[in-house]
Amino acid sequence: MGKRLAKNRVRSILEEYPETRNAENPDTYVMCLILVEDGIITQDQAAKIYDGYSINNIVKSRQKIQNSDKEYEPNEETKKKRFVGYINFRHAWRKGNLDV
Repeated sequence: MGKRLAKNRVRSILEEYPETRNAENPDTYVMCLILVEDGIITQDQAAKIYDGYSINNIVKSRQKIQNSDKEYEPNEETKKKRFVGYINFRHAWRKGNLDV
């Protein structure tokens, strides 16, 4: 899901399901609702995922393993793509052209 599509989708989830705004793990909750709406998982499966996992913890753990611990690093092509994306982000930020 592209950035623009994701932003619109998250906005509609936050509007349609106000309970997501105050959830303990809001990102996990939103992701589970998107998966349920798309018919990828059931509501029971979403509840199990939400109760057992936090996307934030998974993202932070992966970042630490790959970036800090230097284990299971991505290939060179992926590293270059990420670096270029980071540089483009920095330039946009400095120029005030950041489209979020």
